[in-house]
Amino acid sequence: MFEGMGPKNLKADLFICTCALQNNIETMFRKGTDECFYYGNFDLGLTLLRQAADEDHLEAIYLLGRIYISRGSHQCDDVTPQNQERRKRSGAEDVMYSITTQ
Repeated sequence: MFEGMGPKNLKADLFICTCALQNNIETMFRKGTDECFYYGNFDLGLTLLRQAADEDHLEAIYLLGRIYISRGSHQCDDVTPQNQERRKRSGAEDVMYSITTQ
């Protein structure tokens, strides 16, 4: 967590989980943005943003483009065991996983 940021809100996270279970791409985008920039979980956030972008979420596509330009796409595609495991889960499972591991 970045300095000055408060703890996660359990009620909000449970609501987000409910939305994610319905494969809501807006939820994937918002949770991905939060994980990347608010909680510092870049790998999880990037995975969620990619899932939203794969479903044609315009803001997710734009934000991924900005990230790729600023960081270079090669820095965003690290193949680690954690990332490989994350790619096997659905977006809803990613959201639930992030809540239970924090």
